[in-house]
Amino acid sequence: MTTHDVRRLILRQIVSRAVQAFVLLGLPDTMRDAGHPVDRLARSADADADSLRRLLRALVAFGVVDETAHDTFALGPLGHQLRSDTPGTAGPTALLAADAVGRAWDGMARAVRSGRPVFEEVAGAPFFPYLSGDQRLRSVFDASQAAGLRAEVPGILAALGPERPEVVVDVGGGDGALLERVLSHHPGARGVLFERPESREPALARMARAGLADRFAFRAGDFLADELPAGDLVLLRHIVHDHGDDDAATVLRACGRALGAGGRLAVIEMAAPETGARGEQSWDAAVMDLYMMCLFAAGRERGARELAALLDRCGFDVAERLPLPGGAVLTLGRPRGADPPGAVDELVDAWFRAYLMRDHAELGRTGPVCPFVESARRAGAIAVERDDEAEGEDPAALRALVLTRSRGSAAGRGTTGTRRCGRSSWRSPGSAARAATCWTACRRS
Repeated sequence: MTTHDVRRLILRQIVSRAVQAFVLLGLPDTMRDAGHPVDRLARSADADADSLRRLLRALVAFGVVDETAHDTFALGPLGHQLRSDTPGTAGPTALLAADAVGRAWDGMARAVRSGRPVFEEVAGAPFFPYLSGDQRLRSVFDASQAAGLRAEVPGILAALGPERPEVVVDVGGGDGALLERVLSHHPGARGVLFERPESREPALARMARAGLADRFAFRAGDFLADELPAGDLVLLRHIVHDHGDDDAATVLRACGRALGAGGRLAVIEMAAPETGARGEQSWDAAVMDLYMMCLFAAGRERGARELAALLDRCGFDVAERLPLPGGAVLTLGRPRGADPPGAVDELVDAWFRAYLMRDHAELGRTGPVCPFVESARRAGAIAVERDDEAEGEDPAALRALVLTRSRGSAAGRGTTGTRRCGRSSWRSPGSAARAATCWTACRRS
């Protein structure tokens, strides 16, 4: 590499600014059709014709536009990716970079010296409170997040596998773009978006457009301070990287409390190399790590071992790591000690079979002893209770009374569910008849 190559690297900032100007002038949408004379484009953008010509000719070199005839320009291959109607458009990212986010990058040296988030110096407030006070920029940010999501969604849905969640909780999910896709993929699931209050109306509008309003709920709150809604699948997409280890651990522990014993946590983050590495494969994570440093100081992209250690610290076992397009990785975690999918049903069925083979009257008082019952009772996952109303009733009804799955509390259906310490519980509903009904309904579902 020569000094000329280094100079070109330094001057790439000008290319970024040129693309931002191109988007700010509204040209990607104006030029979506055939070639346009520069004079007409200048009138449309309220710009100086000569200066605009120079901007467009510079962008020809980078594939953003083409000069199809003298002083006539059309979108190039990269320019089409900036149109507002292009799926996954990069336009909102350009608008973010042209605003306070880009000004924060200008203060990178101060961020390195001080270890403090330079965004607060530039904008006068931390990043997310600043967004809360600027609905236009909040909309741009949500659009940028949704655009980046488009490339990841097929991989996310595939990585989540065939398990059918009952309640999906999207923590910090903006206007609900990811939750919308997950609910569309799982028509039996309900969804809860946990976000700042200003996201309520955009999220409700999105779900209404998608026909999902009847399966969607919005909960306003602060995931660093408030308890999260209960669910059996919790989504954290590009949330952990906004925080240092202590705050990230606060979020992850809150997710653990929200999950049932068999629940899953899906963490989607960039995969940072464990050590410095050259090459395009490391570029995205390297750039995003500096992005986080300027906005949040303690926020960072983490390597696989760093994220696994953080999850372990918060009581999660890493079940799987699956790469996604664009350099991100989906890490699936389960609360430590949780039963694998299907294991609870199999153990409960075995418990009932053992129960029915024993004397009904005697076991109505004491219940069988088995390792599953004892370990599950200690974990707070079940309650084995006796109801005097059950004396003398047939064994099929009594089996439902003694040990009944609570399905209603997390999913919002049924009437016999309870919650205890954020985990799904098993309980006696109070009468054999109601218990038998509950058990039958649970087995059907």
